Amino acid sequence: MLQALDRQIELLEAQACDEALELTRRHQDTALILLDLALPGTDGFAALRQFREEFPGIPVVVVSAYDQAEVVTRAIDTGAMGFIPKTSSTQILLNALKLVLSGGVYLPPELLRKHDSIPPAAPQLATSPAQLRDPREIGLTERQSQVLTLLV
Repeated sequence: MLQALDRQIELLEAQACDEALELTRRHQDTALILLDLALPGTDGFAALRQFREEFPGIPVVVVSAYDQAEVVTRAIDTGAMGFIPKTSSTQILLNALKLVLSGGVYLPPELLRKHDSIPPAAPQLATSPAQLRDPREIGLTERQSQVLTLLV
């Protein structure tokens, strides 16, 4: 199914978090990490944090059966560049991965619809340089940081 991404793909598969981390260390040219939050060996969010800290330039997409809004939000807040419920169709999965590989962030439409009626919170602006954070600390890629700078 992933061959449909129109890319030369070498798929590496791990059965546990430690194995996935070791594979990524050996394959520094990894373009994308697909992470199941239920991967044995550690808490899924701890694994996500570890991938983001150790490999900040590699986007991580969570593919999970746990698709509650709180889980999706926590995954994105922890640094995931996308969250794809396992119930998603093949076409949605492929489109989501293409979006993330092009520098975007994918959220399930169901989550966005649930939050349409909730007014957005007022943004908290940094008032001093000490409050500003390095974009890598919050999981942004170099390109996303450039786009954010242009937006601001």
